Amino acid sequence: MKISLPLGFLCILILFLTLRDELYPQTVTDLTKIQQEAEKGDKVSQYKFATQLLAGLSVAGKGNEKVEKEAIQWLKKSAEQDYPEAVQLLGLFYSTGKHVEYDAKQAAQWFAKGAKQNYAPSLVSLGKYYLSGTGGVEKNEKEALNLFQKAVELKSVEAEYEIGRMYALGLGVNKDIPTAIKHLNSAANQANNNAAFDLAILYLKGVEVEKDLKKANELLLAAANRNHVPAQYQLALNYQFGFGIEKNPARAAMWNRRAAEENFGLAQYMLGVAYANGLGVTKDFKEAAKWLRKAADQKIPEAQFTLGVLYEQGLGVTKDEAEAIKLYRQASEQGNEKAKEALKRLKK
Repeated sequence: MKISLPLGFLCILILFLTLRDELYPQTVTDLTKIQQEAEKGDKVSQYKFATQLLAGLSVAGKGNEKVEKEAIQWLKKSAEQDYPEAVQLLGLFYSTGKHVEYDAKQAAQWFAKGAKQNYAPSLVSLGKYYLSGTGGVEKNEKEALNLFQKAVELKSVEAEYEIGRMYALGLGVNKDIPTAIKHLNSAANQANNNAAFDLAILYLKGVEVEKDLKKANELLLAAANRNHVPAQYQLALNYQFGFGIEKNPARAAMWNRRAAEENFGLAQYMLGVAYANGLGVTKDFKEAAKWLRKAADQKIPEAQFTLGVLYEQGLGVTKDEAEAIKLYRQASEQGNEKAKEALKRLKK
């Protein structure tokens, strides 16, 4: 059956192909050829055609349900022919609810199909399901480790990280920090941000390993520069309080801003505090209130309390005791002692 594309969507694809030649070099003529091969049953072309359709939707910045549905149909056709990339991508879609309705069981089934083909990403995804007992898969940490080890043999950096994490936490294995560090270090050296971050935390805490703040900050900086948000926040804390690095409020604020812009609540709180106190930035209560509100909306109790103070005193916002009490109460319900004291003071 020939599937024709709507004229409007062809325009989207033309725009996409024009903007992204270096990543997706196909012209519209090439795309038509891919579609023709897909219609003949070629699984690689079916996968390519599906991903090109989805890429066009992404660039357009808006949904087209008909095209999206057709893309998933092509992806399924490819996956049903055991094309591993299609199998894995379909599993990921079901595991996240992207482009399809969320279905963990379906995801697990597709991951298992890919794992049977010894496809490293599917081995890792299925291993994670066994590790957590997700998608109708019975929790089995030993099977998870087995799958990760198979993936490591196929040079999977993510699997290397997962094994390091298992040894660090004692999941299905005896807790073994030296072995954990070996695997985490291997993954971190291959630019795995999670491994770099976890390894940095081990060196920061110095638990069962010699504390090495210099090494920790080097790892955090590498991950932060690769846009790992928790690393950006931790690096900001280290600059703020001088953990193994010279105090630098301006750099702390800069890294907090990077993380805050990615909606990381604790970084939003710290950036709000920085603006309220002029730490590394020009004091600006209005800007402080903006970031504190974002953090408070994520139920960060310290942010709720601090924003309450601004409302009580009318700093950067219109003075509003009722709003202050509301925020104090929210923070108090999460155990914030300062908020409890504020409520007592206001007799609320």
